[in-house]
Amino acid sequence: MGEPDQAICSPRQAWSQPSKMIAIIDDDKAIQNSLRGLIESCGLLARCFGSTEEFLESDWHPKAACLIVDVGEPKMFGPQLQKFTMADDIIQRKRAEEALQRTQFYLNEGQRLAHMGSWALNAAGFDYWSSELFRIHGLDPNDRPPTVEGYLDLVHPEDRQFMKEGIQRMLADRREFDFTKRIVRPDGEIRHVRCVGVPVIEGATFKGFVGTGIDVTEQKRLEQERERIRHLEIELAHTNRVSMLGEMASSLAHEIKQPIAAAIASANSCVEWLMHAPPNLDRARAAAARIDSYGNRAAEIIDRIRSLYRKSAPHRELVDANGIIREMLTLLEGEAKRYSITMRTELATDLPEIMADRVQLQQVFMNLFLNAIEAMHDSGEGLTVKSQLQDGQLRFSVSDSGVGLPKENVEQIFSAFYTTKPQGSGMGLAISRSIVESHGGRLWASAHSGAGATFHFTLPI
Repeated sequence: MGEPDQAICSPRQAWSQPSKMIAIIDDDKAIQNSLRGLIESCGLLARCFGSTEEFLESDWHPKAACLIVDVGEPKMFGPQLQKFTMADDIIQRKRAEEALQRTQFYLNEGQRLAHMGSWALNAAGFDYWSSELFRIHGLDPNDRPPTVEGYLDLVHPEDRQFMKEGIQRMLADRREFDFTKRIVRPDGEIRHVRCVGVPVIEGATFKGFVGTGIDVTEQKRLEQERERIRHLEIELAHTNRVSMLGEMASSLAHEIKQPIAAAIASANSCVEWLMHAPPNLDRARAAAARIDSYGNRAAEIIDRIRSLYRKSAPHRELVDANGIIREMLTLLEGEAKRYSITMRTELATDLPEIMADRVQLQQVFMNLFLNAIEAMHDSGEGLTVKSQLQDGQLRFSVSDSGVGLPKENVEQIFSAFYTTKPQGSGMGLAISRSIVESHGGRLWASAHSGAGATFHFTLPI
């Protein structure tokens, strides 16, 4: 048996020599087949031998440059022959490589789906950009990370100075940061990118920053669209309030005219009492007090009308829901009297105040009250308003004895532009439901067994 010139190598050396022929020397067929399959799956050539003698007598002896040996008992194979029990090493290495490939694949796919890339930065510039970060910026992932100057060239001109100062500040302060800026891709498309970074410190040594770049362009567009819709809802709600007040013009005029006329009559009485000889000061004083009372009543009515006409952004504050109900019933008193409709209240005492937009709640109650009054134009019956504390929330109901609800698909009455009134816009109930739901509540309707219907809604405390 001559002394071999083949190198006895570990599996790690075998993997690093892909052009080599690898001989497996082991008397266990199962181990032979396992190792051979693993080696060949990596594109390498492998052949199994049951002993060193079998190997030396084969035509692989002069060809194989790498041996994996485990023959159960050590055997002399020249001065280089050693025993290697490396099957587990090979298997573990193969599994580790496959796991690393899977992890890298999952990471890349996760970043692609989330539109989020990663980066590393130090005082010298960018060390690393992930493939997705290149794609977010419209660059070739095969390129090297840009320099800081090259990166700033991609930033929107209006954000560039802010970014330049931000990079300088974060390297100096070595603190976490989170900001959003615009970039201009090579094709001219503008994207919004959120940058989040944390410092890397090993011991007392500052190494730089690692972080993410997240494409939030679609999120920004959705925010802008939501803001546009919010403004449209404000406009629509305002139009609905103005439309309601227009329908009530004659009743409102009467409501305002009544206290003004009473104030004028009291003023005349006051003058007459003062002209008496001697002047009757007690009666004059009483007449003057009535003038003040009637004037305040007229001012209150005008203020309520003005608040409904006013177009402003929603503003939530602590409000007394029962107080709002009384205000709206006072405002609609003239409209109810026109059709001989009585208005009754069953309001719970000590109802807690809630955070709500006063004008929006006024609009909901006014919509429901007006609908009830209009449903009873020909019947002249009564309207009942209830409030109560139920299951940790406020519950309100407005009942009438009018024409009732559609027999099929009651929910359609809350659809936009659905109306049974000749001059109706079909927006009142749709807007009311939107307002209630924006406050975290629910609005629904139920038909009576006879004539009429009840509208219910809840609001959280």
